[in-house]
Amino acid sequence: MRAISTWHPPRGSVHFSLKTDVVAADVDSLVVAEVSRVIVFDLTPVGLKHRCAIDVWGTITSLRSFKVKDNPSRLFVTTDLPSSQALVIEYQDDPPRLEVIHSVSLHSRAGRQAEFFQGAIVDPKNNLAITSNYIASLKVFQLDKKTRQSKFANFECRIPELNVRCLCFVPTPSSANSTLAILYTNHKAEFRLLARQVLVDQKEISVEPSFDVLVQDGAHLLVPIPGPPGGLLILGGGKCMYYSPPALNPSQRDKQKGKARRPSTTADTIFVQTDYPHGNISTYALVSPDGSRVLLADEFGQLSLLALVQTGASQAVTKLDILPLGEISSPKSLTYLTSNVLYVGSFCGDSQLIRVSPQPKQTENGKTHVEVLETFNNIAPIMDAIVTDLDGSEQVVTCSGALNCGSIRVVRNGANIEELAVIENMPHVTNIWPIRNPFEAEHHSFVIVSTIYNTRLFLFHKDNGSTHVEECDGNQLPGLARGLPTIAVGVTKEGSTLIQVTKEAVITVDLLSGMEAGRRSLGEITAATINPTQLCVALKGGSLVYFAHYDTRGLVTLKQRSFTTEDGQPMEISALSINSTDISTPHTSKFVAVAFWGSNKAAILKLPSLETIGDDDSFPSESHLPRSVLLHSFGSGSPHLLVGLADGGLAAYVLDPQTFVPTDRKIFSLGSTPISLTSCASDAAGQTAVFACSNAPAVLFHANGRLQHSPLVLKGVIAASALHVAAFPDALIFATTTGVLIGRVRELQNIQIHTTPFGLDNPRRIAHHNGAGAFGVGCVRTELPSSSESESFSSSFKILNETTFQILQSFSCEQEEKVSSVSALTLACGEDEVQCFVVGTVVEGIGKPVPEKGRILIFEPAEDKKFFMSASVAAKGCVWDLAVMQGKLVAAVNSRVTVYELRNGGTPGADRSLAALASWHRGYVITKVVVRDNKIVVIDALRSLSTIEWAGGKLETVSQDLGPLWPMSLEMLDDQDAIVAEAEGNIFTYKVSGGALEREGSYSLGELVNKFCQGKVSQVPPNSRVRPNLLFFTSSGRIATVSDLDSDLSLLLSNLQRNMEKVIKGPGGIEHATWRSPVGTRGLLYGQGSVGFIDGDYVESFLELDPASPEVEKILQGENKFEALDKTYAEVGRAVEELQFWH
Repeated sequence: MRAISTWHPPRGSVHFSLKTDVVAADVDSLVVAEVSRVIVFDLTPVGLKHRCAIDVWGTITSLRSFKVKDNPSRLFVTTDLPSSQALVIEYQDDPPRLEVIHSVSLHSRAGRQAEFFQGAIVDPKNNLAITSNYIASLKVFQLDKKTRQSKFANFECRIPELNVRCLCFVPTPSSANSTLAILYTNHKAEFRLLARQVLVDQKEISVEPSFDVLVQDGAHLLVPIPGPPGGLLILGGGKCMYYSPPALNPSQRDKQKGKARRPSTTADTIFVQTDYPHGNISTYALVSPDGSRVLLADEFGQLSLLALVQTGASQAVTKLDILPLGEISSPKSLTYLTSNVLYVGSFCGDSQLIRVSPQPKQTENGKTHVEVLETFNNIAPIMDAIVTDLDGSEQVVTCSGALNCGSIRVVRNGANIEELAVIENMPHVTNIWPIRNPFEAEHHSFVIVSTIYNTRLFLFHKDNGSTHVEECDGNQLPGLARGLPTIAVGVTKEGSTLIQVTKEAVITVDLLSGMEAGRRSLGEITAATINPTQLCVALKGGSLVYFAHYDTRGLVTLKQRSFTTEDGQPMEISALSINSTDISTPHTSKFVAVAFWGSNKAAILKLPSLETIGDDDSFPSESHLPRSVLLHSFGSGSPHLLVGLADGGLAAYVLDPQTFVPTDRKIFSLGSTPISLTSCASDAAGQTAVFACSNAPAVLFHANGRLQHSPLVLKGVIAASALHVAAFPDALIFATTTGVLIGRVRELQNIQIHTTPFGLDNPRRIAHHNGAGAFGVGCVRTELPSSSESESFSSSFKILNETTFQILQSFSCEQEEKVSSVSALTLACGEDEVQCFVVGTVVEGIGKPVPEKGRILIFEPAEDKKFFMSASVAAKGCVWDLAVMQGKLVAAVNSRVTVYELRNGGTPGADRSLAALASWHRGYVITKVVVRDNKIVVIDALRSLSTIEWAGGKLETVSQDLGPLWPMSLEMLDDQDAIVAEAEGNIFTYKVSGGALEREGSYSLGELVNKFCQGKVSQVPPNSRVRPNLLFFTSSGRIATVSDLDSDLSLLLSNLQRNMEKVIKGPGGIEHATWRSPVGTRGLLYGQGSVGFIDGDYVESFLELDPASPEVEKILQGENKFEALDKTYAEVGRAVEELQFWH
């Protein structure tokens, strides 16, 4: 059994947006519809503030709003086929949320899917909504009910227009009947605009049109202009055309008085039009209530203001003026908010909050009226991606964006670190302690740093307004022992005393005089822990000494205990922690945590008696030596004992608040070097967290009722501590392998996204060359067309630095040639191995349905790591994919798979040549090849999946699946299992063994998967029951993991999902089994529910339920005794957390 879980959801990819009073009457909010999510933002003076959101099971095809009486507006949302729904969503307070109050299925088994326009429109005057999903069929909704319980009446009706391009309601002065404007193409390929009345009483749409006029070719967008006098804007085809129907035009109405009514034609209609000087218009926003000023934006992000010039007493529109304003992200929606502030929703770029200035400003790219106020990250669409491990942690590099928003995105897990200062050239640091003098001081006064050789002291001081860190000589705080490393340091709550512990002694220093106040030589000290009132010291031989500090008496020995094994051997102590977990006594602890060598066990002792809590089995032996322990409460009410291990693992114990006996245990795998633990406030809200320092440092925090971790985007952190000085308030200080860094951690639960913009150069394919430390990126550039020109393109292959992503080299393709594939491969050439980039191209001839030309190019690095083209060969079509098999190159070219051999020598000017050895020609369009040993697995647009064998210098067919699939991406899960994603958003797995292909699993994702990629986003221990081994990337910006589960966990989670499906429904009452069943445009293809897959996102929602709720009880018990899970909520929750932890 396998689980599919989302790592990066499709956030930021916006389809629709609008301004409406959904939260409170007459208080505007911004509502944004992403791929499958509706979000409400408050409009504040400092920007947009997130209020609430709701996830929708399906791709959103329209977002509208309507009012009932004087109540806040409701949202009308439709989703795509085949499980298409119309949802009415209402805002609810306490807590702020969106709820689906009505839903209607829009699915029809007999209908044919509409080709050009799917979605909904709303008439606010008559509270009517019309949805379009199928050709020649519309559904009308009456949105006039006030109560939540009342259902909206709806009816279906037919129209003769088959190819509908756009719909809108005509802004009529009368509200007797709504008038529907339909932009369509007829059987002559003419673009026409007509209007029909919506006859609600008769439950039909009028047969006779109110008008029927010819409009410009390429028109695709209608904009209702409220007026007066009102009319319609027809946009597209390089033109903006204004049309005022006779019903809205006083002069036309007067001419038709007393005459029989007939449809208007082009002959008796006057259009006002102008050329649009940019690309294809994609969206608009009304600036003025009457529609006299309209913001237009084309798909390349060129923003313009269209002014409707009105003259005469009738205010007739006589002219259209266009003012270019500047460039924005390629827009999917525009929403005018207030005071020249505009929200730009983008599907293929970052959404933006912009201000349009009345006067242009000079920038590097010329003059512009556009000022970007805020940017919202969006990595969609992901066209290609790879997983790299450049600095010890996994990161995903994607080819994202389109049009004018091409970019390379680096996505990785990690807490957001703001770097404030760096102290360089300080190697061999082992620990670091900021010190307040006196204890009650607001800011830290100095920092004590211990190295493997000595102890050093640093002061913060201001000079000319800047803060400097300066190392002190022996004259400052002379009582500090500097000649040895320091094990622990602390300041007492009373008495202004510094306690320093070295391996030789416990030293007290008077902070007022700076001199040594006392010294206790106890023997060789191996570990120590200090809080403001207590001290514990571990001695060689297994002894533990407990001290308390009093203002008048100083350090007082209260208890000493020796630890021995059953045979009398001393138990050496490896780590100690005396942190308080009780907020009522933050400076005094009732317990001390101890870890031992040999047994690899931890224990908790009661103070002051040093008696062990629990028994020997309370804490099991860890897999490796405990190098650090920490008592911490995380502010959650439940104290924890954290044990950092020598192998980079961490054991977390939940302790009973009264007895401190462990009640739960969780294992983390964070890195590969010993872990040291430090507690400190971590974020702006003061949330307490723990830093686990190692070669892969992480922040541990409590959220959503469980302990979580977030990697730090730092390497080689040895120690960390909270730092609060005037220059760096609420900061952190990190000791690394090379020096000391001061920074601030923001957003613990965060995925870091680093963007390298490419603009019109859209990255389409990417590969990584380890030897040269470079990325190879295939780009396609589409030039912005003018109104009289068509789009033109060029393509190039670029070499980027793997760290800075700076372009090092660029190789241009020939005219009409595009890069179609890029791979970093190691090919055999004679007895040599050649690490190189292999680039496939295609020449797209005009008017040719199938490409006939392409090339395969070999780029090798020279000694200076500059790449050069060492070989090339012509291909008879598009080179869709490239792979390596036993040192030979495997290429998918149109319908053919060809094996090439790289040889020395070749054509003039080339160092090597490619020789074709064998071909396999039984495909239609082969888009992906995957190689395992001498087996080749391919996907074909017609013949689904095929396996080929390389034997005796020939390619022979082993097996084929001839199912009616259109596969888009392919990868091998292991040597025998393949995973395939097809064009309808479904995922299938196959068993590839012997001469048969057996379909094993099926799952509906609802999104187009562009790439499967071997890899994972976090380190997983070998004994984990969850083994993530694959990532996939979608056009909507989703990054998800495919994980193998062991049999016990598979059975539990499968049963849990089954029981949840009977209790937890989706928005609108959708059954989960129906939602995840593989589907086509006409409905279900393969029964009910997914097979062989667990929906990780759905199962993980179990953790959000109240343990005492009736829903949880029903899930645990099932519908009968055979469906009962026979486990407690905590046990099931731990299993779900185990799945959730690794993504």
